[in-house]
Amino acid sequence: MTQPFVLTPTELTKLCENLENLALNVEFEAKCKDNIKRKFPSLNELLKFENPPKRDILKLSLWGRSKERDLRVWLEFDKDTSSNVLISIDGSEEETIVINDLIEELLSAVKPWYGFLTKTDYTLMLLTGVLVLFLGVALAIALGIIGGTDKPSSPETVRSSIVGQLIAIAFVIAPLVFGYFLNRIRANVFPMGVFAIGQGAKRHTDKELFRTLVVVGFFVSLAASVIVSLIFLLWTA
Repeated sequence: MTQPFVLTPTELTKLCENLENLALNVEFEAKCKDNIKRKFPSLNELLKFENPPKRDILKLSLWGRSKERDLRVWLEFDKDTSSNVLISIDGSEEETIVINDLIEELLSAVKPWYGFLTKTDYTLMLLTGVLVLFLGVALAIALGIIGGTDKPSSPETVRSSIVGQLIAIAFVIAPLVFGYFLNRIRANVFPMGVFAIGQGAKRHTDKELFRTLVVVGFFVSLAASVIVSLIFLLWTA
């Protein structure tokens, strides 16, 4: 499955405690940025890992095994943008249902507020907004709500028409450029997966303010571009 997540020690501790209550021994393996796989025999050992930028966790796997019963759990979190959460549970139907419910609770808790932005195509979003605006103005002109009076041709009206066309072109190009740069920084600003463990927690906190500014700035810019477009379209109609 594909789901954005921010994995914190709090949520990992809660999951591990619930799994250990089912007599499962929990171990971890982390694939890091330096291409080394590190194994941790317990959650405490994992939480001792500093997770510095050069050894940033890219993928985290959890194994739960029971010595008394034939019960196994495997859960993997990946920073990849697709199929980044993998789940495997082997056991009786009753135990499988219980563990699946625990994992569902975890996935619900670790979903970040910006989750809907992790795979958003900002170019398409901006172009759609501009298209809707143009269609609305065209419909208003067709219905005679705006415009509707013929003006004699003059150098001023010709220049006004040319300026209006240039502005219309600019407001088509602007979403392409702005959307391109937003898509470029999306993976860093709105990552699909975050391991807020060790130094990763501070990196996540530091980016929260920047994320908020980006979101606010985006919607303010979008609203401003729509308003300015409408003003110029009405002026040149």
